Amino acid sequence: MSNGFYKVPLENELTYLPQVQGQIQGILFDAYSSKTSQALWQEAYLTNLINYYSSSNCLFTTYASTSSLKRALKSCGFTLENRAGFEGKKESTWATKNL
Repeated sequence: MSNGFYKVPLENELTYLPQVQGQIQGILFDAYSSKTSQALWQEAYLTNLINYYSSSNCLFTTYASTSSLKRALKSCGFTLENRAGFEGKKESTWATKNL
């Protein structure tokens, strides 16, 4: 940990930081594209990741805006906001839980 930030590596991400389970207040999800890293964009994986790490008050943001991501966030109690995308993308994802 450095200045309150954790960088979660892609391998073993759900067991790598059990000491912060349910304590993360901001998730900046930068998991490459769904074309190169399909497993990281599956709804079941996203739901597990979000449920495992997010605190009761949490912000989740990413450059992507996929249906599976939106369903996962909603099932985890997040409210989605429409946001413009980055670098020519139509939209990005900004979601909050109890904020």
